[in-house]
Amino acid sequence: MVHDNRLACVTGVGQAAPMTADRALREVSAADADAILDLVTLCDLAESGESTYTIDEVSTDLARTTMRGVVVDDPRGGLTAYAWVSHLPTLQMALGTIHLRPGSAAAVAVDILDWLRETAADFTPGISVHCFTSETNAAMCRLYEAAGGTVVRRYYRMRIVVGADVDGPALPKGVEIRGVAGEVDLRAMHAVVDTAFADHFAHEPKSFEQWRQAAVGMCPDLSLWWLATVDGAPAAGLYGLAAPHGGWVDTLGTLREFRGRGLGAALLRTSFAEFRRRDLPMVKLSVDATNTTGALLQVRHKHQQE
Repeated sequence: MVHDNRLACVTGVGQAAPMTADRALREVSAADADAILDLVTLCDLAESGESTYTIDEVSTDLARTTMRGVVVDDPRGGLTAYAWVSHLPTLQMALGTIHLRPGSAAAVAVDILDWLRETAADFTPGISVHCFTSETNAAMCRLYEAAGGTVVRRYYRMRIVVGADVDGPALPKGVEIRGVAGEVDLRAMHAVVDTAFADHFAHEPKSFEQWRQAAVGMCPDLSLWWLATVDGAPAAGLYGLAAPHGGWVDTLGTLREFRGRGLGAALLRTSFAEFRRRDLPMVKLSVDATNTTGALLQVRHKHQQE
């Protein structure tokens, strides 16, 4: 697997300058979805040579009630920049991202960063903003550092090329992996992943309705969802999507009491086999470098066994 380090920088909230008309920032709308997809894909390709962003994810992001977004129009067509900030009230923090068309003036990103900080302060005065970027994007890293940002988290983007001979996992006694269909299975998946990620960095519990809107919105193909059960009880779950450049594992979680039994590896093998069947041999996922469950070590061990 190839590791592509991801950074999360926190920017202290200072006194942002008032927004003015000459900044050319405007509120994002659903009509911007295609242009946002084009811009984010362009940025991803410049940073890592690949992109997993889809129009379903764009639409789901724009529908989030906790998110505010802005764009900067490119006079040549499309967008120069897109940014969003989302409030996590239970954690007293905000998450945000700035996407700037490669080759654009850095001053645009400075203006947007002011907007991020100002908007976060509107949510809750004094709140911090955690901004995600790739460590290969030197310009954005410098921007956050100049604004007083510090690295608070690293993520790895991992990928594997699945061989044609991949098969499903050998399951221990009492363990079953089954597909997801209907609300009963969706509620079981929600209960598993919401609980499994309770101790994960920046996790915010969601109601079933909130989770379903986001998860199914981003990963609408339920044939790429699986639940692992132990003696009939839901114990682990995985869901993903067919992205432009291969398969993408969006979420993989195991309940604490069932960890260490190989359920996560079994679900990964199940997804790998299905992606390969669909002629998507390149499969990717993102892993928190300091994940408290030891998921990074498990994925590395899984790769070494292949």
